[in-house]
Amino acid sequence: MIADGLTPAGQPPSHAWDGAALLRRMNTELQGQVAQQTADLCQANELLRASEERLRALQEQLREKEHLAATGTIAAKLAHEIGNPLNGMSLSIQLLELQLGKLQEDGTVVSSVRVLKNQTLRLTSLLREFSVLSRPQRLTLRPTNLGDLVQDVLSAELPLYTLHGIVVEQRVTPDLPLLQVNQDKLKQVVLNLCKNAVEAMPQGGTLTVLVYNSRNQMHVEIADTGAGIPADVDIFAPFVSTKTEGSGLGLPIVRQIVDAHGGTLTYTSAPGIGTTFVVGLPLQRDAS
Repeated sequence: MIADGLTPAGQPPSHAWDGAALLRRMNTELQGQVAQQTADLCQANELLRASEERLRALQEQLREKEHLAATGTIAAKLAHEIGNPLNGMSLSIQLLELQLGKLQEDGTVVSSVRVLKNQTLRLTSLLREFSVLSRPQRLTLRPTNLGDLVQDVLSAELPLYTLHGIVVEQRVTPDLPLLQVNQDKLKQVVLNLCKNAVEAMPQGGTLTVLVYNSRNQMHVEIADTGAGIPADVDIFAPFVSTKTEGSGLGLPIVRQIVDAHGGTLTYTSAPGIGTTFVVGLPLQRDAS
């Protein structure tokens, strides 16, 4: 006689085995789904953190631009109020210098007038730079070979660099696409960054300039072998400079020009090794 629920061999019926196998399979599938959802959740969290960091960076940029806009309005009025009397002073000094030359006064007076003239010229130059920084950059864009533009700047400045014991190394990727840029403004960027690099090497050194494209951007990389930039110095803040004779407006103007082109300006620096600036410009840009 066969007992209920058992096979002749005393084993559970086949449908019991089918149920256990189904349960194991469902458990395995459930574990796989949990693992996949956990991985998806981790990835979503990473994307969320990246988005939050990007949002914070954009908010900081917005606050900075709003601050610069407010500062620019005040600066424009200040430049106008200072500029008029400064021009009058400059003209008066020139007339006084001519009169002293005719009268052949003693050297002390002539020297004092020359110092006064030089300081007035310095203030005029500083005010001009400040006025540029206080106004939005107006760009007239033209198709440009960035390698040729950089070469034009370096060719004009090479005798001066050589005089200061600077060796120039230049490498340009061939067959670069044309960029829609303001040529005069971009030349100012390259010239200013190279000037800073040369001034960072008073005993001579190597100026390396690279032009290449990567990740939908064209890059101009300018490196020196100078003393480096102190970590606690905000070089992009107006009137902040590591040089005794610098106005501290050159790099803020450079960044303003790069921003107006929709580009980026970054740098790395190491004490005793040197500094590298990288200008990144988008390959595609509306010529507006």
